[in-house]
Amino acid sequence: MLVVGSDCSGMCTESHALDALGIAHEHAFCSETWEPAIRCIRAMAKRPKTLYRDVTEREADRAPEVDLYVCGFPCQPNSAMNLHREHGEEDTRRDPMAKALEYIKNKRPKYWVLENVTGIMHVGKGAVWRALVDALDALEGYAWDYRVLDPCKHANSPQSRPRVYLVGKRDSTTPIEWPTEVKLSTRCVDLLDPSAQGPPAAPCYLKMLDTWGIGKEQPGIVEFCAASRAYSPYKKGEVKPLTPSEVKHVLRADVAPCLIKHDPGPYANHLGRHLTADECLKLQGFDPSKVRRPQVTPLQMRQLCGNAMHCGVLAEVLALLLDE
Repeated sequence: MLVVGSDCSGMCTESHALDALGIAHEHAFCSETWEPAIRCIRAMAKRPKTLYRDVTEREADRAPEVDLYVCGFPCQPNSAMNLHREHGEEDTRRDPMAKALEYIKNKRPKYWVLENVTGIMHVGKGAVWRALVDALDALEGYAWDYRVLDPCKHANSPQSRPRVYLVGKRDSTTPIEWPTEVKLSTRCVDLLDPSAQGPPAAPCYLKMLDTWGIGKEQPGIVEFCAASRAYSPYKKGEVKPLTPSEVKHVLRADVAPCLIKHDPGPYANHLGRHLTADECLKLQGFDPSKVRRPQVTPLQMRQLCGNAMHCGVLAEVLALLLDE
């Protein structure tokens, strides 16, 4: 029986990925601070034996030993939205990264997987990334490597969500194996349910679409936060409609834009509504019927999806890592 532990656990994606692979496991511990995520964790079929509310206050020597350790430490200080803000390298949300390294060093799990946005490689002019790599290189007895993996390239899942995965295994002389690129067979709009009900867009967002020249009949998913950063509808002077190539960048029918936690969430233009929680789960590689969500609102579920590891990508990584 594989024993698993995770920090910054969110929805405990590792457990869902192992279930999808048919790998028997028990969950020794997790850590999470957000109450909606905690409710989901407590409702899981394989509920963790121990839940730490704040990983930064946990002593590493008191945490259980596990075979597989997974941590997707907070990505906000490393994301494109925050890289140029003043908090820089001192952002306290990076503390969980240090706690993850402390756990690996002290408890020496047989396998570990860390995940973050690709911006971690560039923040602080690369200082945070160099410190992380140096710390992993200093671990004795581990073979480790990293890759940037994307659901639409490596998990046959129609979402653009590149993330850097760092993977290690103890007492091994064989290199880390990585998922190969596969051809995408499903469009993101094909995962949407035309009969489902979802919240409509606020007038300010409908005005964005009108400013960009995107008609109601055009199929696709738009993520307003990212789209408005790339093509601001609020520039001084005349704002012209987007060109056809720019529209394809904003309105995605084949590969959905990256799901994020921020409001208002992804919007299905041709359906005139935001995506449902089930649709967000599908884009994140989860089986919605396996995700229990007591006292979690649809908005909170969509936000949980925006923070979660991609279940399909993690399953691909674990399938290769645990195949020994």
